[in-house]
Amino acid sequence: MKILICAHEYYPKGSGIANLVYHLKNCFLKKGNSVKICSPIGPDYKIGSQILIEKFGGIGIIYFWYKVSKLLEKIADDYDIIYLHNPFLFKKINKKNIICVTHTLYYFMYKDFYYKNITLFPYYFLMIFFEFISYRIFLKNFEFVVTSKKTIKELKFYKISKIKKVIPNGVNIEKDKKCIKLRTKYYPFKIKNKYKLLFVGRLEYQKNLFNLLSVYKKIKEKNDKFILILVGEGKLKNKLIKFCRKNHIEDCYFIGKVPHKELLSLYNLADFFVLSSYYEGFPLTLSEALGSGLIPVLSPIEIFVEIKEKTKSGIILDFSCHEKSAEKFLNYFNSINIKKERLKIISIARKYYTWEKICQEYLKLK
Repeated sequence: MKILICAHEYYPKGSGIANLVYHLKNCFLKKGNSVKICSPIGPDYKIGSQILIEKFGGIGIIYFWYKVSKLLEKIADDYDIIYLHNPFLFKKINKKNIICVTHTLYYFMYKDFYYKNITLFPYYFLMIFFEFISYRIFLKNFEFVVTSKKTIKELKFYKISKIKKVIPNGVNIEKDKKCIKLRTKYYPFKIKNKYKLLFVGRLEYQKNLFNLLSVYKKIKEKNDKFILILVGEGKLKNKLIKFCRKNHIEDCYFIGKVPHKELLSLYNLADFFVLSSYYEGFPLTLSEALGSGLIPVLSPIEIFVEIKEKTKSGIILDFSCHEKSAEKFLNYFNSINIKKERLKIISIARKYYTWEKICQEYLKLK
């Protein structure tokens, strides 16, 4: 089968969608399919501008999808199936071989969180305007895949009802022999006899990191067995480091951005995976953490509650309530056998989230 995947980011640039597309391509190829990638960095169809995306975000994304719209007019008939990840289209293309995969929507990112920052209103107004036009006019007749049930509800806002399937993100479930070397490289601090809480993501307001640090401080005051490791970069990094110093938050380490291949090994060195976000789609980092057996500690947004129910593990915390969340976490910590809990999570991840299973679900769409 001839497959085309279009996405505004691709490995090694980008993060969630970039790595998702990379893994899907590899799985499709293993199953004997022909796969081409269309992204700002190629490798097969190189269109749009990576520099424009890096400097201006959504404006570069809109430009990429404008070019994709023109490209699909010419080549859509050459493929058996075409996947468009988080698409915008600006031409009417009547092709039944196109599947749209929606991860997040700008309207709901703004509605759920970014409305709090008035300076972001012009940017989100622009993106929501283009999103509205694209979904209401040019994408309305296509079939959709979503990565979480909540996105089905969100798409109804744009009158999208042809939802074929919910397909979550996947993960490679394997132990990496490089763990010892990476422990020395990224964890030069003392971790022996400490339980490791790991955060991976952009250091931005959406991730609710100041409240996460405040909850962690309360945990440390009650029990000194924990350390917090934050992986990633972002505009809040220096402010977060100053916040830790000012509030005397100990055993909190910022280790910057880690290459994805090494990141997959770093998961194996932690015990808990913490996400305190105000808004998410289905973060790839979470499925990767589950694949390594990390116990999820999550904020009470819908997708996280859904994942907790499916994994039958972890805990939901309201990170804005610092004292109560710390107590709730420690009560949960004292009630579980961490080794058994991690093995249970790996078993469930193997059942639902391996890339092989995710790939099969995508191929069934044809």
